[in-house]
Amino acid sequence: NGDNGGKAARRDNGDSAGKAARRDDEAVVEKESRVLISTFTSAQEREALRRALAKRRPLIAVFPAGIPEAQEMAEGLAVAIGAGEALAISPQPPGSRLNKKIATWCNEFVLKNADEIWAGDLAPNGMLAQMLAGLYRSVRP
Repeated sequence: NGDNGGKAARRDNGDSAGKAARRDDEAVVEKESRVLISTFTSAQEREALRRALAKRRPLIAVFPAGIPEAQEMAEGLAVAIGAGEALAISPQPPGSRLNKKIATWCNEFVLKNADEIWAGDLAPNGMLAQMLAGLYRSVRP
């Protein structure tokens, strides 16, 4: 269903795996030594993106429907990509349709590459809520 909730994750500059936590978008942006990775689709994620770009924080933007043209990106994102402060990735070419398989891949990519997972408002039975519940069950002692 493409539910990305208020997902934002961050990644160390090294290679780490994830743990789940809930924080607001202000906290997501604060640790500048980490790379922020997200699809930046929800309002909370877009606000975290705006703040990260303002602080020149390194980030990875995952575009489920293909990487858009620079003028279609959030303000400042194309400039950050050009400056090497951001990376845009997508599992499919620009202009592609979003479907459940692609949305799942994007959510899984963010979760698997995160050091920490910060989830905002989630639909109780949405895709991301179910993924996080499964991840939580898999890491519980």
